[in-house]
Amino acid sequence: MKLRLLSCFTVLSILAAAIFGGMKRQSYTDITKDSRYLESIQTAEFPEALITDCCDKMMASLPDSQLILRVSVSEEIEYLFGTGRQKVRVQEVYAGNDLEIGDEIYLTSRHWCLGFGDSYHSLERGFINLMTADHEYLVFLSHRMDTLENETPPVYSMVDDFLIAPVFCYQTHSHVILVPADEESTAVPYQKVKDNEFFATSEFTLDVWKKLKSRLLSAYPRKESAG
Repeated sequence: MKLRLLSCFTVLSILAAAIFGGMKRQSYTDITKDSRYLESIQTAEFPEALITDCCDKMMASLPDSQLILRVSVSEEIEYLFGTGRQKVRVQEVYAGNDLEIGDEIYLTSRHWCLGFGDSYHSLERGFINLMTADHEYLVFLSHRMDTLENETPPVYSMVDDFLIAPVFCYQTHSHVILVPADEESTAVPYQKVKDNEFFATSEFTLDVWKKLKSRLLSAYPRKESAG
């Protein structure tokens, strides 16, 4: 009897949680329906105190990634519940046997989402800006995601072991450095840094990251093209 009651309680708890989650999900506003949503959103800049250690660890670990690719963007990012994914086309394969030039896949990362706070919405990107259709990117992936069987295109996860997302644009960007208005936060208006590739709190932070990017792009130069 006790076992039956426990089983019933467990089932009811799961159902209640599912119903509550569904109701909560319905309450979220899809701000991306407004094409100007980025004009009122904020994003975080990377703090100076952590940059050297983070970039050193990335340089030591990223070359061992399961998949290392050069990709071009096929579609704008798609935000799902609590995450995001973006369709890209493989232009070059530097490491891994899963994919070939010309393949289309989805990329996703635990860093990619929209945050909803009491006072402002935020664009969470692992301190790297949105990937755009007119650029190519060096990306480091860890594995294919367990999704629906035979889902096309397949979904691959970024290497998410670091605070910074491992995405490096082959083109050069100019950067704007903003001093955050709040000492307890590094959030700044996205519109004021929208042309950056990397969001940094200081020139030193940006310089350390640029050195990492330069070393990685030199190690994985552009060669082939899928057209």
